[in-house]
Amino acid sequence: MFDLHVKIAANYFYDGNYRGAFDLKYFVFSFEHKTFVRSCLFAFPVAFFPSLTFVYVTNELLKLTVPGWQLPPDPNPNVSIFMAMILGPIIETFVLAVGISLLSQITVDKNRIALLSSVAWGGLHALAVPFWFVGTFWSFFVFSSMYLKWKEKSFWYGFACAAIVHSLVNLGAILLGRAGIRL
Repeated sequence: MFDLHVKIAANYFYDGNYRGAFDLKYFVFSFEHKTFVRSCLFAFPVAFFPSLTFVYVTNELLKLTVPGWQLPPDPNPNVSIFMAMILGPIIETFVLAVGISLLSQITVDKNRIALLSSVAWGGLHALAVPFWFVGTFWSFFVFSSMYLKWKEKSFWYGFACAAIVHSLVNLGAILLGRAGIRL
């Protein structure tokens, strides 16, 4: 059985009780410990910081192993904040919802659905810039997981949570880019 657990080294109190291992299934599919707002706010760093880490580590490994490696240029450096934070996440979340509905016909395991969705989204983003797979894969795993969790309450809760977290991740990327930080 596919069982996904992620261990976080820091002492973390996400439900009032210390857990040595962060159980992703508990985080994603349990409503007992979070309100909608807390869930969205917590999902942002869970999506954003590991994605940054994956991009940084992959970039550094490529620098060591591929002669002359440089990060590819952003194909659209002047994307508006409106497009990146509002329109993009709304459109992509609608497509994500359709994709998850299709994947739900194949399997009922929510972790598998989220994993397959994130691979598909990483692949779609890699069509623009192949390196983007690295940064989007994990973020879309979290977006898909949050959509699946909150969809149990209603479609609009699932949609809103995935879109809000996506928007926050895009904001973080925009702020890093505008600060001149390129991993």
